[in-house]
Amino acid sequence: YLIEYLYWFIGDLFTFFVFLVLIIKLILKEKVKDYGLAFGDYKIGLKITAIFLLIMLPLVWVASSLPEFSKTYPHLPAAKTNWEIFLIFEAGMLIYMFAWEFIWRGFMLFGLEAKFGYYSVLIQMIPFLILHNGKPSPETFGSIIAGIALGILALRTRSFLYCVIAHMSVIFSID
Repeated sequence: YLIEYLYWFIGDLFTFFVFLVLIIKLILKEKVKDYGLAFGDYKIGLKITAIFLLIMLPLVWVASSLPEFSKTYPHLPAAKTNWEIFLIFEAGMLIYMFAWEFIWRGFMLFGLEAKFGYYSVLIQMIPFLILHNGKPSPETFGSIIAGIALGILALRTRSFLYCVIAHMSVIFSID
């Protein structure tokens, strides 16, 4: 089923990233940089991302031993026993995570910021939480905190790229 996952990841790259970039440039006539596609304040971005990972990775290590997590991750069962499939799957997951973070921490967060200010952090967290429904319960409830933390990180750095690093690091670790 690897090809099906890769199709999903690439499809979401077009839907969540390429399509929205075209909307930003052609319809809204704005700069994609203003939606977080920039390195922003990279010094603080790397620092906060490192702190986030120092907190999250031990929690992920403990969570990964729980039956509900080991049953769920990685999503592709063949990735549990084959390193080549695992690495291809994770590369695809990185593409997906880039697009995923762009739609929530880029397009939505920065798109709503002018009207809602810091409340845009809470607004973008809601669909992020909803899309974690059905996952292991600690992950679902943790997505509230993670969604807020990632939203603050994106606003503080003016970039969603550090959110990609943090989120992908957690996913890679749990897989």
